[in-house]
Amino acid sequence: MKTIARLAVAGLAGAASLLSAASAATIEFGPTRDTGIAPTITFENLITPTSIIGDAIFTFTVESALNRSDQNVEIFLDGMSLGTVFDNNETNDLFNQPDDQGAARTELTVSATIDESIMAGLIADGLLTVVFQFSDDVLDADTIVSGSITFDSNPIPLPAAAWIMIAGLGGMVSMRRLNAPR
Repeated sequence: MKTIARLAVAGLAGAASLLSAASAATIEFGPTRDTGIAPTITFENLITPTSIIGDAIFTFTVESALNRSDQNVEIFLDGMSLGTVFDNNETNDLFNQPDDQGAARTELTVSATIDESIMAGLIADGLLTVVFQFSDDVLDADTIVSGSITFDSNPIPLPAAAWIMIAGLGGMVSMRRLNAPR
């Protein structure tokens, strides 16, 4: 009987640690290339966890000619604008680009912190769409975008029925061992 009690306690402790531990979630997109003028690059139906713990970090890299303030890109997550970057205006976006300036045909990487409460609403359905809308003055015929969104998430717990089944199987194994000839 002591063995069964120990197994039950160990099983419950293991289940509790699995249910309470956070795991890192990374949603990656790209690289995707568009060879048109003023492109819109869309990453649709990215699969996400449906819960978040803490803020999310959105990082992306763009390769294009963005050397004037009228050559910029507006970023959207599920239709919500995160702002316009590379337009020489640091106050209209969440990203950390110094002076919010682009550069002539180079690779630029920027990141932003997205508040937990905002991100929670965006990923609640398990899907996310990221859109990069380049301004009409982006005349570069070769634009490349890639990136990621990283955050901590609760792991998806096994349904209660699975835990009951595991406990039942553990009990059956224990009983078999107790009744086995010695």
